[in-house]
Amino acid sequence: MVTYESTRHILEELELIEDAISSRFKRNPELLYRNVEKWKSMSMDWEFPEESQIHREGNKLYAIKKPRRNRKQLAAQEHEIALFLDTYRKNCELLSSVNFEDERKYEVSDGSLDKLLSEIETIEKESVESGSEDVGNEYSMFSNSTASRKEILSKKAQDLDVNAIFARDEQYGKILDLGTFHQQWLGVVKSGDVTFLQFFAQVEKFKDHSFLVHPAANRNSTAYRGFVTHLYRYMNGFARRAYPMLDWEAVDSNLKTEFEKFLAEPVIDNQRGSLYCISCDKNFKADTVYRAHLSGKKHSGNRRKNESFLAEEHRLHKLCGFLAEELSRTREFVERKLGFTSEEREQELERLTADYEAPIYRLSEPEDDIEESAPAEKPIVDSTSNLPLGPDGFPIPYWLYKLQGLDIEYRCEVCGNYVYKGRRQFDKHFSEQRHSLGLRKLGVEPSATFQGVTSIADVQRLASHLRSRGSAGVGRPKATELNVEMEDNDGNVMTKQVYDELAKQGLL
Repeated sequence: MVTYESTRHILEELELIEDAISSRFKRNPELLYRNVEKWKSMSMDWEFPEESQIHREGNKLYAIKKPRRNRKQLAAQEHEIALFLDTYRKNCELLSSVNFEDERKYEVSDGSLDKLLSEIETIEKESVESGSEDVGNEYSMFSNSTASRKEILSKKAQDLDVNAIFARDEQYGKILDLGTFHQQWLGVVKSGDVTFLQFFAQVEKFKDHSFLVHPAANRNSTAYRGFVTHLYRYMNGFARRAYPMLDWEAVDSNLKTEFEKFLAEPVIDNQRGSLYCISCDKNFKADTVYRAHLSGKKHSGNRRKNESFLAEEHRLHKLCGFLAEELSRTREFVERKLGFTSEEREQELERLTADYEAPIYRLSEPEDDIEESAPAEKPIVDSTSNLPLGPDGFPIPYWLYKLQGLDIEYRCEVCGNYVYKGRRQFDKHFSEQRHSLGLRKLGVEPSATFQGVTSIADVQRLASHLRSRGSAGVGRPKATELNVEMEDNDGNVMTKQVYDELAKQGLL
């Protein structure tokens, strides 16, 4: 039976959890912002008001002034907050089912105020004796510390072992460990000549619809389906371990809804000029033939038979888009390792092992209160306060800032008038999630045809022009244009159609 006192205790605990999470966000704003960006990238509804660019940049600068936290500590605190949120949800469910059966106990029939005050004093005395005032220590940072050892995790999360959550090679959610899947892929394609980077290119196909229209193996084979199942389970588990604060039940529900739309609409193969039926693994040249095919018994049977596998394949496709940043870092890490000498490889292994075995919190790590308590007669002079910020958010010399062209701003309307500093960041963003989502909101499927187009009006005009050239889909190039390659002044090779569109935009 839930009493008034136990309800009060639950409400106090909810408030303590809110304060504990807020204090961690204040200490390290990256805990909040990186999860917000990932939440939006999964096409999830954002219920809170958007921040202005000025306010966001202000928060970013505020975060830079704080000590930068290592990856292990970031992962540990995210899992700690996830533990707090789990407790928070359980308490909310408990409150929603409250039925105060002893409410008459606190009724004052004679209207005596003294009797009511006496009852309140009794409740307060019982609360103090039960030790409920100490519950806040369970959630506060460093509450699990001892005289000889300082721990940033709270008493509530004292059993949390982040090393048991991540393997060493995953670097606490920074890198994907795909070594075993490379070996499995060799069995799928029945060839031992496929390098890891070639295999990785096949995994990257899942970021868009290339895995459907241009598969490297027979999608109906048992070996391929087993590979997809195992890779999906790993990617799904990795995403949940790397971003434990997200509401994954809501994500699963959203993916289930998107899957129905995924099966209902064909995938447009621009190179073949055809419509691809996902359920039947078949191409159709004309839209009328494809529509007539949907009402047939063969299509319905294939959909029922393949629905379970296609759902896993679709989820893997969405997860690869969700983990695009991690996939990019994994490729860079692998390419860098290929250039290592044996000595450099050994040094890299020692560094990873040292980071893996290092404590979550180091005694030399500065805190805000330590910085604030510095003597006034010895002010800390920040020599980087007047330096510009580089792409990674850290100050860099002004000559390097100019050399990289970071003083030149490029604005993209498709991305919501987002400003990119430097040509390199501007060119890179066309393949990133923000720009792809912007194109899809305009009803356009991202493709190389729209590379370099930043104006919404130009995107719509180009899409309308491409639709008028054929019914197979937006952005379908002619076969002759696909075979013609052009080169710009910087030596970049591209198709003639892409070259012409970039030239129209003045981006060459």
